[in-house]
Amino acid sequence: MTQANDIVVVSGVRTAIGTFNGSLKHTHQHDLGAAVIREAIARAGLAPQDIDETIVGNVGQIAESGFIARICQLRAGIPQESTAYSVNRQCGSGLQALADGMMQLQSGQAEVVVACGTENMTQLPYYLRKARDGYRMGHGELEDGLISILTWPEGPYHNGITAENVAQRFGITREVMDDFAWSSQQKALKAIAEDRFREQILALEVPDGKKSDPPVRDR
Repeated sequence: MTQANDIVVVSGVRTAIGTFNGSLKHTHQHDLGAAVIREAIARAGLAPQDIDETIVGNVGQIAESGFIARICQLRAGIPQESTAYSVNRQCGSGLQALADGMMQLQSGQAEVVVACGTENMTQLPYYLRKARDGYRMGHGELEDGLISILTWPEGPYHNGITAENVAQRFGITREVMDDFAWSSQQKALKAIAEDRFREQILALEVPDGKKSDPPVRDR
């Protein structure tokens, strides 16, 4: 069994962080994942066939992204003989993919693992719940798929309510949060202006119908 201290991260890269309905709105989440996987492998000096396992963290697995890890793997050029699986731990899904990768290496199930997280919340669809068996009478209502994945069904309550509950439980005031948010934004803007993130961000050509520079800055 491999010791934890013998496991190393040899490469890492990400896309720019977009805004809701922003420049990445037409780019599928599996294409975002595939792009960074492909680039991370190249930066590590490895070949796609060296990868034993691909693990992808994702919450909004819908339609063509139904088995997102496998799609990311294949579109990144990793042979189909390699295996892949997806994990969903809400906001911690990407980190869980990394943790799972480490466990695969420790247990000897794999020697080289690629792990990532990907999401495009803009592309989550609206649902029409009763459309399959039809409506007998009355109005039908569209359900926002984005609100749906952010709502805990056992409540039911939205993640925003969870944030309020946590703040109340630990005595975190609005003023403290505003100060922290302001400080964080100022640090981020300064780092962006100084191009401190450029090496870690992969430039992407986006299918927006316009000729523009690839997004290389967080929005």
